Amino acid sequence: ASDWSSDVCSSDLAKEVAENDKRVLFMVHRQELIEQTSKTFYDLEIDHGIIAAGIQPDYDLPVQVASVQTLVRRLDKVPPPDLLICDECHHILASNYMKIIDKWHPWLLGVTATPERLGGVTLNDVFSSMVIGPSVGSLIKKKNLTNFKYFAPKSSFDTSKLRSKFGEFRSDDMLDLMDRQEIIGDVIKSYQKYADGKQTIVYCVNVEHSKHTSNLFNQSGIVAAHVDGETQKTERREIIEAFRYGDIQVLCNAELFGEGFDVPNCDCVILTRPTQSLTLFIQQSMRCMRPNPDNPNKVAIIIGHVENVK
Repeated sequence: ASDWSSDVCSSDLAKEVAENDKRVLFMVHRQELIEQTSKTFYDLEIDHGIIAAGIQPDYDLPVQVASVQTLVRRLDKVPPPDLLICDECHHILASNYMKIIDKWHPWLLGVTATPERLGGVTLNDVFSSMVIGPSVGSLIKKKNLTNFKYFAPKSSFDTSKLRSKFGEFRSDDMLDLMDRQEIIGDVIKSYQKYADGKQTIVYCVNVEHSKHTSNLFNQSGIVAAHVDGETQKTERREIIEAFRYGDIQVLCNAELFGEGFDVPNCDCVILTRPTQSLTLFIQQSMRCMRPNPDNPNKVAIIIGHVENVK
């Protein structure tokens, strides 16, 4: 399901469990998702504590929203939950997640739009069953997601030149192929042809590639910005807000806004990061399909420059 509807379902469950005098902990893996989830909880009138760096905790509240990175450092301080809800649970086999689960052994619910990992690794060791949600097609029919148009312009990009490591393309090979002025120029031309003026997120290979792409958009007269995981928190928040309000048209990043990032006014995504991961492809390509109440006739635009759709 869309990230927002997933949050609403999880929040409703958390509220019901808390009303039965049980403790619930909802854990996410990025700061933006803490703020987004907390807002959803408040919108649904669920009082909750937040376990994250720089925020005063209130462990007495029966519902908590937690950053995985902070939670794993405070395991001896946090009261054990009866129900642990894991957002984007395809990450759950990572060591930090497993430390949390092994500490408490709670009832566990995982939510994700993409229950798949590279290399044939499965989630069976953690979860006993999977409840399959509605298909993308049915979500579009119900207006939970927008319809979309997918464009795959011809490019000099050639996947045969990419080597693989641990089931994914090597980052150095991707950078050599994609971080060239003529390739980025093709990306800008595609934006102007298929999505001119639309709020767009560009997924890049790495920080260097993202910065170069942002600079060339700006040189072409299109207001763009780059953000990454190391961008100062205040600056990152300001850039994201400027994008939300349309002051920035194009937001370039390297794997920062693939999961959970919720911007209804994002009309277009451009894929310039090759991947062999179905999960990554779905997370990135569908980021623009969140309905926008201010634009009820919205049709999302997906521009794929790296043959991921194949």
